[in-house]
Amino acid sequence: MRKANIPPELQAATAIILYGGLKTKERLKLRLRPIQLRTAQFACDTMHLLRCSPSVDHSCLQAFDFMLRAAIQRITNSDLSDSQWLQASLPVKDGGLGVRRVISLALPAFLASAASTLSLQDRILSGSTCSNNRYFQSYMTTWSSRYGTVPETLPTKQPFWDRPALLADRAVVEANLNSLHQRAYYLSASSPHKVGGVAQW
Repeated sequence: MRKANIPPELQAATAIILYGGLKTKERLKLRLRPIQLRTAQFACDTMHLLRCSPSVDHSCLQAFDFMLRAAIQRITNSDLSDSQWLQASLPVKDGGLGVRRVISLALPAFLASAASTLSLQDRILSGSTCSNNRYFQSYMTTWSSRYGTVPETLPTKQPFWDRPALLADRAVVEANLNSLHQRAYYLSASSPHKVGGVAQW
């Protein structure tokens, strides 16, 4: 949003929420299922934080994902390779478990939130002097350098900003499928299934 820098209070709040999530995940037991990781309260808190503050380069994101990966490994009783963890972090419709990595969500979450509130920001800040969306412009440049030109009318929905990175991750996963059996399993998991005539994932 329109902030010249990240205040110390915000940095502290970010660390508290993210590290609070880490402590929660450390207590996960084998009886928990992956779907609970997607719907837990700390996941909602973290998404709210990613949308409302420029945390793309925050040092806690990688630590959060490390604990998330450890939790999935405990639940599945397996040691995931980097490629397997990448697949697990894909949405269900893309053949994953839907347990998203926060490090991959930080950029699209902030961009979608900022784009959807630009007009409101302009009205609120029309009579004041402030910085020119420094973080938003920086993140837009980062996104466009990775995924191409941004439309003139900025999309306000997160899937637009998120999908190119998901497709890139999916391509990496597919490139690491070493056998026909692995490819068959993956294609089966990522294909829609019909239940009662309705396509479901």
